[in-house]
Amino acid sequence: MVGQLPAPGSTPRTTCAGRSSVLAPGSGMPPASPQVPDRQRATLASLLRRLEAATARIRDLESENRQLRDALEHALGEQRAAAILAPAATRPENTMQKEPRRHSRKRPEAP
Repeated sequence: MVGQLPAPGSTPRTTCAGRSSVLAPGSGMPPASPQVPDRQRATLASLLRRLEAATARIRDLESENRQLRDALEHALGEQRAAAILAPAATRPENTMQKEPRRHSRKRPEAP
């Protein structure tokens, strides 16, 4: 029923799109997942190795990113300098071909 509070000591339930889920009493959060067996749990040394590997990978990616940014900056600077130093006739904005104007408006003579 809508508007009723759960009875004291009962487990509160929430519904979302018609689904019911059990909440951990008093926390408003779903119950914790079951414990991982000891033989499957990662060791501290293993976690540290994974963290060091991830940190090294991030450092490598940051370095590569820096190199790519520098190369792009250099290429764009060269492109800009080439456009500025190019003769006006060869600049891209001045190379548009215009249709020739027809000045004579004479009508052809009839035979």
